[in-house]
Amino acid sequence: MSFEIHTVRGEEGSPLRAVLPIEGTDRYDPFLVLHEQGPVTYRPGRAVGFTDHPHRGFETVNYIIEGEQFHRDSHGHEGIISAGGMQWMTAASGVIHAELPTARLLKNGGAMHAFQIWLNLPRVMKMAPPRYQEFTAHDLPVVEARGVWVRLLAGSYRGITSPVETVLPTLIAHVRLQPRADVAFPIRTGATTIVYAINGSAQLGPQPIHRGQLATSRERDSHVALGAGASHFEALVLSAMPIGEPVLSEGPFVMTTPEEIREAFDDYRSGRFAATAAVR
Repeated sequence: MSFEIHTVRGEEGSPLRAVLPIEGTDRYDPFLVLHEQGPVTYRPGRAVGFTDHPHRGFETVNYIIEGEQFHRDSHGHEGIISAGGMQWMTAASGVIHAELPTARLLKNGGAMHAFQIWLNLPRVMKMAPPRYQEFTAHDLPVVEARGVWVRLLAGSYRGITSPVETVLPTLIAHVRLQPRADVAFPIRTGATTIVYAINGSAQLGPQPIHRGQLATSRERDSHVALGAGASHFEALVLSAMPIGEPVLSEGPFVMTTPEEIREAFDDYRSGRFAATAAVR
């Protein structure tokens, strides 16, 4: 499998790094956004988050590697996502939510390292009822073997399946390799596959990949193979079948036509998105 390798550069002084979308390239259907928060250690009173904001037409996945985050939305879901945990929110027809530092993190400061992924929805699902799934580190299966550690956020690996219910057949895995260890994931033929190197260096098939680089491919292959070098390696591996429909995004809305985008803004401004605000 041949990959395009991109070096991701974060904004100077910001703990947020926009891994996807990549300027000057098409979206990697169905993956719309991949953002990394940290790793950063906040001083007391300095932790940041996102107050009330709407979404329609796609799914958001928040995965916490280190630290914790408070979530509350307009459909009555709220809670703290801690290290190793994940929330999978199918915004679909509309959700207003907030992603904030917990009171403890804001007061005391501390480490934070997290990822957010946006997954597109097929047009037939964009106006479906929203759905919220939340998982702790204990809920998400971990597979370990011969220097390989894999946490399954979605999909299956070595006969183990994540509990998350996905709209599209999707693999999302957090991978850690000890020096000289290797791993291979089965991939559906024709799927969009993305590997983001969090730490260290490895061989991605015949190609090297280093910390802060993103590899993307839509070749017809059956697996993606990673092999660590002389040091530890850590990555996110994402793979899903493309939807193949028009994608029109504006702000927090991802639809298929300008009319649907206008309707989303009208519904949000008129209060038809949800009955209550995310944060009171």
